[in-house]
Amino acid sequence: GIIVHVGAHAGEEVDIYRHYGARRIVLVEANPASCDALNDAFGADSDVEVVHAAVTDHDGTDELLLHTNARGGTESASLLPMKRLSEIVSTLHTERAVEVPATTLDRLLEEAGIDASEIGLLVLDVQGAELSALRGAPRTLEAVRAVLTEVALAELYEGVASEGEIAKLLVDAGFSKVAGLDYELYEGERRFRAWGDRLFVREGVSS
Repeated sequence: GIIVHVGAHAGEEVDIYRHYGARRIVLVEANPASCDALNDAFGADSDVEVVHAAVTDHDGTDELLLHTNARGGTESASLLPMKRLSEIVSTLHTERAVEVPATTLDRLLEEAGIDASEIGLLVLDVQGAELSALRGAPRTLEAVRAVLTEVALAELYEGVASEGEIAKLLVDAGFSKVAGLDYELYEGERRFRAWGDRLFVREGVSS
């Protein structure tokens, strides 16, 4: 079916999605530079659609903070200011903020003419702002089959939602958690779980 990836960055997963039979891939990216790169990479591909927007719980505009590493990469760009992340990774700094279009996932899919019941997988990787994206998607969550979302295990960004808050919203919407994977960071000699990916599948859908 359809895969919608919010926070697509460079579209690294597109070939994987195709391998598993995705017939339409929607890449949503807030960072203007990353969005331009996605259009350059996939603009000629009939099965890929690129959308420039920050997916959140309101429509209008928002400020994207370009958290930048020593190589100039902005993989950590977020709607949220850094907290522990800037303490742990001292080379990260917030270069500037850019105003970007903001929308809810419900509105985005409606404008794209996508029936949420045809979405096999919704992927959320928006650097700590996943709960806001989910709060703006009540109609989508009534129909989408599975959600793969990043969760915070440490307060890397200011005001980031806990894993429990995200899990509760999805369980209340009719999903069950079926898999997870954690990632670690180092602070001095201490190693700790910092974030993870969690797969939720709609109850009654085979995982």
